[in-house]
Amino acid sequence: MAILTEMSQRESIAMRTITVVTLIYLPATFVSTFFSTDVIYYQSDAPGSQTTFSRTALVRWFEVTIPLTVGTLMIAYCWYKIANRKRGTKLPSNGDLSMSLPLYDV
Repeated sequence: MAILTEMSQRESIAMRTITVVTLIYLPATFVSTFFSTDVIYYQSDAPGSQTTFSRTALVRWFEVTIPLTVGTLMIAYCWYKIANRKRGTKLPSNGDLSMSLPLYDV
């Protein structure tokens, strides 16, 4: 049973890592996709213009992406705290997860 508990804790850590990485990259991906549509157009219409890079577009991308990412992480953190409070579980301050999970021997 101890092996099963340890495997479950490892899977939980892996899923938490995947979730955090997704929370960081998802807003940037959404903004990039939105900016690549024809709704937002930053390329020059001047004849003979061959530029594909727009400094204005890059600045706008950072202006939108950074606050959206920070807001997403803050919402996820608050949601995590509220869920733990509703469950009534509190992780120990030393980081030892073995005391926070009930272990049952069969």
